[in-house]
Amino acid sequence: MAGAWLHDSTPFRYIAELYRIEHENSYFIRRISNFAPREWLDTLLKLLAEKLRAEGKECIWTLGLDEYTDMLFKRAGFAEVGKTPRTGHPVLVLRLR
Repeated sequence: MAGAWLHDSTPFRYIAELYRIEHENSYFIRRISNFAPREWLDTLLKLLAEKLRAEGKECIWTLGLDEYTDMLFKRAGFAEVGKTPRTGHPVLVLRLR
């Protein structure tokens, strides 16, 4: 119904360090997509957070791209911790511990 592409924080490590995001034991959400007519993204993010919390991960984080995605992440419990230096995109974090 929905899917997410996750990876470690390496490509955006400088942003993680800038905003003191625990990046060694965390995941960065690169993309998130809905594959069905119903809205599944909130559910996916909440289930993903539960799974990663159970695995002992520190946090999951991403960059907001527009009002829709920013609102989606905030509804799932992510907090904005700043903006990217170059593009001004919001940096959104869900701390799992």
